[in-house]
Amino acid sequence: MTAYNWYRVYNGMINDTKWPRIARNAKQSVGTVVAVWFALLDCASKAYNRGSVSDFVPEDIDFFYGLEDGATGAVLDALVMAGLITEDDYISGWHQFFGEQEEA
Repeated sequence: MTAYNWYRVYNGMINDTKWPRIARNAKQSVGTVVAVWFALLDCASKAYNRGSVSDFVPEDIDFFYGLEDGATGAVLDALVMAGLITEDDYISGWHQFFGEQEEA
């Protein structure tokens, strides 16, 4: 567990213009995309290596939010395709946008 118990969310994040494109690519609603994004940020904030989402379990989010099986995985794939999640399971720009320094 990390020493931080918070992360920053910027004004306007919930209605960012990239969400509808990602929703279309994932064949999910914009609300589902935003909910999955916030679940990913929460996971990344709690990770030992902050910014990592390697412990993220899409099926758990499907179950928790009552989504159809595979909905969260589809959003995750679309976020990777859009460059918001790296192929090595990190939030792109975590340290730049969410404020702390990279660990040595």
